[in-house]
Amino acid sequence: MTRARRLLGILHGCVDRHAGDAERTLALTEISAQVAWLCHAGTFVLPQAERLLHEHAERILPQTPCGDWMRAVEGRTLHVLSEAYGVGGHTLLVKRWIELLDEEPHAVVLVRQLQSFDPSWVVPAGRHVPRIDLHAVDSSRCRKVAWLASLFGVARRVILHIHPNDACSVAAAYRSPQADIHFLNHADHVAWLGAGLPVVYLNLRQRGTRLAETRRGIAASTCGVVPIPITPPAPVDRCAARRKFGLVDGDCLLLTVASAYKFTPVGRRSLLEPLDRLLCRRDVKLMAVGVDAGHPVFGILAERHPGQVMCMGIVPSPTAHRAAADIYLDSYPFCSVTSMLESAALGTPVVAYRPDQPDLDILYSECPWLPAEHHEARDAGGLVELLHALIDDRALRQEMCLRNIEGMKQHFPSAWRAAVRRHLMCTFTKPPWRRPDRPFGHGLLDEVLSELMSDVLHYTSQPDALGLDEIGRDRIMRRELRGMPESGL
Repeated sequence: MTRARRLLGILHGCVDRHAGDAERTLALTEISAQVAWLCHAGTFVLPQAERLLHEHAERILPQTPCGDWMRAVEGRTLHVLSEAYGVGGHTLLVKRWIELLDEEPHAVVLVRQLQSFDPSWVVPAGRHVPRIDLHAVDSSRCRKVAWLASLFGVARRVILHIHPNDACSVAAAYRSPQADIHFLNHADHVAWLGAGLPVVYLNLRQRGTRLAETRRGIAASTCGVVPIPITPPAPVDRCAARRKFGLVDGDCLLLTVASAYKFTPVGRRSLLEPLDRLLCRRDVKLMAVGVDAGHPVFGILAERHPGQVMCMGIVPSPTAHRAAADIYLDSYPFCSVTSMLESAALGTPVVAYRPDQPDLDILYSECPWLPAEHHEARDAGGLVELLHALIDDRALRQEMCLRNIEGMKQHFPSAWRAAVRRHLMCTFTKPPWRRPDRPFGHGLLDEVLSELMSDVLHYTSQPDALGLDEIGRDRIMRRELRGMPESGL
């Protein structure tokens, strides 16, 4: 965390030295935000970057894009993506929004699309949704800011689905205070650009609103909340799914699905100890989707409990795995919100390990319709006891199944559509420009996030890639970051 702060200091110094160059400022601000996003430095806002984007947004010369683009966007809901991906919830949310709010016209603009992708993934089949790729026309950041601001001005409303380091979209939003802009906070646990914008923030969790207020300086009165949209699951033959994985009568399958890094041990914080204790029961089988046999938690468990642990690697659509499961366990120390909800949608009892609340609140999933004592454990012993109770008590599992089926309705299309409509109809008092000053944190959340995320030495091994000037490169090349004194900033 200290190294991340020091690198941000070097980058900010470089930005200050080139503050008169808007193109360079935008580029360096993107890099600074990427470091703050991927290497937690104890902050969720970048006040200096926000100030510079606000100032430079006014200095960039106006430039109207081609008439075809303006006509394509005029009067539509404009979805702004930094980049679209071929898989994953980020892009899927845009597609679902367009599908479910089909009574109004939509358009999509891609700010810096670097990967090739299938446009039908973003735009639902059979729908007329204009799609504009700015980067395919020009890579100039200043020109993108000017074009985006013009498009924002003619759109009915703007939904920012942007990455945490998208300086161009944020600068364009600063330049468009009269536009109806909604900032979708899909990365609520990391630092991002945009905390000073005069916009409405749309969170996907109540936890996101709480952290926005305490660590970003964003008033809760400017925030709305809509649930994560989940498609109702298609029926799957549970018996066939269990046979596929070699499960027999009497086996209890505990499933967890997440990217491998979400299970990375942080000190003693991991699922290793409680799962090791649970697997002493031979009737328990553990299936981990998203990790391989070399994972530091599941690899050890597989060695200690032969024949009980299945490391499945990356599975694009783990439908059969979910159908075969008796209990779902959320990832830890970092949750996998959508994955947990997708199992809850099947009625599968879900369990989460959540020690040290409320400090680590933002790292945990939400299932507010479930009694905490039935799905939430605050220590390792409590997690083992809860899992034992669910394994042994079919009535309790059935109760949680029914609660999940009822509670998940709020995430299904009709309820999600209604929630978004209510949000768009609400009147929010958008604040004027504000510099979102918040001190660097040293708390438990900051320590855990710092361990879970990347180390800045990954970036400083190639200082030229950071876009630094000679002074910045010299500061990195002359001294190891780990040896730099705090006063060096």
